Amino acid sequence: MLPRENRLVTKEDFNLVKEKGIFLRTPFFLIIYFFRKDNKPSRFGFIVSTKVSKRAVDRNRIKRLLRDSIRILISEFKPGYDILFIAYKNCLSCSKDTLFLEVKENLKTKGLLK
Repeated sequence: MLPRENRLVTKEDFNLVKEKGIFLRTPFFLIIYFFRKDNKPSRFGFIVSTKVSKRAVDRNRIKRLLRDSIRILISEFKPGYDILFIAYKNCLSCSKDTLFLEVKENLKTKGLLK
């Protein structure tokens, strides 16, 4: 699990990122990121809707895999960003390594990693 300081927790945080963030579409998920203009640690949120899978087991697995990818990369993130991941149905057939590489490459191309 991510430390509390690295999590988006309130509905207002999620809505702010959705409204004012920049969108990045990938085959497996949508990344929305918003620069807060402060030096606090970056925060992350994950959304996996019932449209992806009706089974909670599948939705939780996707969230775990995304969280684990972020946990591994957490020290490389630039401070002051709020980042939201919204999973697509393609995530169900994705392996842990594939998802990790997809997260890392897309965040690196947008300059969110050091």
